[in-house]
Amino acid sequence: MANFERGDVPAGEIKSSEIQNKDTFDLPDDSGDVPYQTELPDDSGECPSKELENIQKQDDVIEAVKSGDTPLEDTKQKGNFAEMYSDQIFREMGYERISLDMVTGLDDKGHGGIDAVYYNPAGKPPYIIVDAKYNTAQLAETKGGKQMSKDWINARLDSAVGKERADEIREAMLDDNVGCYVVRVGVGDDVNTPVIFEKLDDNANVVSKGESFSAS
Repeated sequence: MANFERGDVPAGEIKSSEIQNKDTFDLPDDSGDVPYQTELPDDSGECPSKELENIQKQDDVIEAVKSGDTPLEDTKQKGNFAEMYSDQIFREMGYERISLDMVTGLDDKGHGGIDAVYYNPAGKPPYIIVDAKYNTAQLAETKGGKQMSKDWINARLDSAVGKERADEIREAMLDDNVGCYVVRVGVGDDVNTPVIFEKLDDNANVVSKGESFSAS
């Protein structure tokens, strides 16, 4: 199993089954060991305590669900689990969640817009926009277009990440530096099955999918 350095995206494809959990994801500092909680620095080089707290909450919920200690009881819990699991996966691939309204509990209120936007300056691509789905859940048709289509995303970017960052993402789209994906969790209603990454085109149609994450 590969060890991922903070900010790095390993060459080639990354299988969801190879993503490490918090107990095996190590980031060395000057002493040779760094706590898991330091993996997402802000502009100052350190994680805000609130962000660390939210990450820990997510990890605790995910561990409880995957171990069978906390069963998923309804559609809302399944959707929230899928979103938290997506955050964890991309975190461990060196991406930072830059979108607001981070889900940290199974019964959190849904936010109804873009599930998550991630950023890694060394990533391929640097920006990832995700809708997390559990098992067979499908993208919805809305009055503003199909969920995760280019127009649908564009109308919701400002509220997801703020106007300044949204404009940066729009510019990045022109250079194909933004990837849009469905991250499918719990296939077969089994929380321990490998995650499926479904790459989407501008119309939110699936153009490729598999257990491996790749920009192509």
